[in-house]
Parts: sequence; structure tokens; C-alpha cells
Amino acid sequence: SLPVQTEAATVDAERVYRLPDLIDAAESTNPDTRIEWEKARQAALAVGLARAEYLPTISALALGGYRRSWFQVPTFGNSSLTVSPSEFLPGVSFPLPAASGSKHVAVDWFDLLPFLAIRWQFLDFGRGAGVEAAEHASVAANVSFTAAHQKVVFEVTRAYLRLSAARAQTAVARDALQRTRGIAKAAEARRERGLATTVEVVEGRREVAQGEYGLAQAQAAEVAVYTALLATLGVDPLTKLKVATTLSRDLPERLDGSVDSYLRAALRTRPDLQAALAMRSSAQAMVGKSQATFLPRMSVTGTAGAGWLGAKSVGEPWATATVPNVAALMSFEWTLFDFGVRQAQTEIARSRSNEAEQVVEKLQRQATQEVVAAYDEVHANLARFKAASSLELSAAVAEDAVTKSYANGLSTLTDTLSAQKARSLASAGKEQAFSEALISATVLVFASGQLGSADAVPDFRK
Repeated sequence: SLPVQTEAATVDAERVYRLPDLIDAAESTNPDTRIEWEKARQAALAVGLARAEYLPTISALALGGYRRSWFQVPTFGNSSLTVSPSEFLPGVSFPLPAASGSKHVAVDWFDLLPFLAIRWQFLDFGRGAGVEAAEHASVAANVSFTAAHQKVVFEVTRAYLRLSAARAQTAVARDALQRTRGIAKAAEARRERGLATTVEVVEGRREVAQGEYGLAQAQAAEVAVYTALLATLGVDPLTKLKVATTLSRDLPERLDGSVDSYLRAALRTRPDLQAALAMRSSAQAMVGKSQATFLPRMSVTGTAGAGWLGAKSVGEPWATATVPNVAALMSFEWTLFDFGVRQAQTEIARSRSNEAEQVVEKLQRQATQEVVAAYDEVHANLARFKAASSLELSAAVAEDAVTKSYANGLSTLTDTLSAQKARSLASAGKEQAFSEALISATVLVFASGQLGSADAVPDFRK
């Protein structure tokens, strides 16, 4: 129930949603854009992590321990013992008891060494390449977010145009049913006047039933397309949404732009190709970072703190001491031999760089093929729409003439019904061609990487 409540809050049941409104709704509910946005944030944070390697690190540390040891008691009196956590640090001294029956005495002692440490690796030849790789990966993630956004725009636009086409088919089926009913009534009227047979009346009723079935099919298809639109938006399928309809209109015979202009736009702005180029640069930078592992690294470390020491022999009070300490160390590290580990890592980085190069070439070929195919498809659909428009006009004129002729007893019922079917098929073909022309034009803009918003959706309006 929770997802339904969340989605219902983002949809206004009284509002008529046009294409820009549907795209905005999809952007807020579709998970793909949110996923890519989080990936872009992660890549940006990774750049910060790579740059942080240039900065020193500060740590707070503490070492401590408790021990019991046995020492040999000296034969002379008034002796003492000094214990220390390290031979390089001072210790604490305490008296030992005089010798008794046992020649050994138990000594308890503890040490607690809290200190601060600062470490700065000032020489590392691979850090610059690491930052460069992270920056290119961040660019790729940002472009991938743009690609996800354009994909949502495309999917919503396609679903919206398909819904408009389904509604147009329903309207065509409803109009065809009304005309068929008119023809059937005319047949019954002619039979009452003795001008038609019972067979003609039955044929008319059969065609009416066929028209009702066709209307039911068109309405079922419209419901299915509407449900698909809701799924594309990412809202609950039970949501009642009022969606505007794109009505058919005249279309141009050809596109204004050439196929070369769309190809140049695709190679320049297509998001998946731009992301692949950025990942190629990132992979090339990673090769440099792997090669830097063959070079030495240097760092400096400084510590400051104080040690608290305590010791006593059995039966004696604790003797304690506080030992402050400050240290500075310089580290030089150069791995000379590692049984081929670095070489294997470098070869893996080179292989990934070669892979990224092949991905770029593949996407360039794919983009070219998709743009050319979409460009040709647009012109084919525009030609189909032009032919379907002419066919619908001719079929409408023919049907009107045959219907009037039948009313005057000059044409048969079969000719009248055939003319009506031809007009319905022509109208359905025109509406389908109109929808396919707009969808293929949207595919072309999407394939060229320019479908950034509803304003970029082609509508062929002057």
C-alpha cells in the first residue's frame, strides 16, 4: 500500500497531462534517473578521494599492556630495577626487596603510550594519473545520467504517441460502426419498400456486429497502451490519469535536415558515446597509474605523545613515570621484485584500455547505423502517410458516392459495404502512418543524442 500512496501523491487526477507534464512526472518517479544520479554522486566523491591522496593524514593511536615477570633477587640489599617498553625509551625504576627464601621476585608493570601521528606521502608518481582517471570516470557518470534522462524522455514520448494512435484507431472504428449502422438501416428501409431482400438485411446486421467487434478490439488495445504508458511513468497501474491526445494533421514530405547533420550531432553529443570516450580516457590514465608502481615512493611521519609507565614488586607500592616523546621519520619505499604482480596489473590496465577503445569504435558504428536507419524510416513513414492521406480522401469520396447510389437503388449492398470498409481501412492506415512518422522522427532525434526535453520532440509544425 505504501508505493500506491506515494505515487498517488505525485499525480493529479483532475489535471489533463500533456507530453511535457508526463515527462516531468516520469522524471520524478522513474527509478533509472535516480540510480544514475546516485552513480554520478559516487563518481564525484571518488574524485575527492583521489585528490585526498595529496594531503597528509593525522591519526590518534594508543598502545598499552600489562605484564608480570620474574627477576632474580640480587644478593646485596637496597637494589633497584628499571623497566622500559623499549630500549630506545626511558623507563621507571623501583626498589627490589631483600633476598629471602626465594631467589626470584615477581614484578608487575604496565605501560600506556597515547600519541598523535601525522603522515604525508610527498612522492608518489601514480597519484596524478589516479586523479585524472577519477575525473574522467566522473564525466562518464554525469553523461550516463544525461543518457538515462534522454531514455526516459524517449520512452514516455513513444508511449504517449502510441496512446494517441490507439485512440485514433478507436475513433476510426467507432465512426466505421456508425456508418455501417446507417447502411444497415438503409437496407431495412429498402426491404420495407420491397426494394431489398432479407439476405441484404442479414448481411447488414452481420457487418454491424463485425463493426462492434472491431470497436471492442480497438478499445481493448487502447487500454493496453494506456497501461503501458502508466508503467513507463512508473506510477500505479490503477491510477486514473487524464492524458491529452495528439491529433493527426498534415506532415511534410521530407525532413529539413540532412542525414549528415544528424550523424555529426550523434558523434558530437550522443551520451552513450560521450560516456565511452570518457571511460576510454579513464582507462588510459589507469595504465599510467599502474606503471607508476614500478617507481619509488617517499613519505615523512611525525609522532608526538607521552608514555605513562608503572611497575612494582610484590608487596611494594607502584612506582610510576611519565615519558614525553617526539619523533620524525622519513620512509623510502621502492619495490624491486614482486614475482610479476605489478606487471600483471599493468597488463590488465592496458587490456581494459584496449577494451574501452573497442567500445568507442563499436558505439560509433552503432550510432551511425541507428541514425541512418532512423532517417530512412522517417522518410518511409512520411511517404506512407502521404499515400494513406490520398487513399483516405479517395475512399471517402467513393464511399459517399456508392452510399448515395445505393439509397437510390443504383448500387448493391455488397458494393456499399466494400466502399465503407475501404474507407475505414484507409482512415486506420492514415492514423497509423501519422503515429509511426512521429515515433520514427523521435527515434531519429534520440539516436542523434538531442532528445533532452519535450521541446526536442519533433511534431512537424511550421
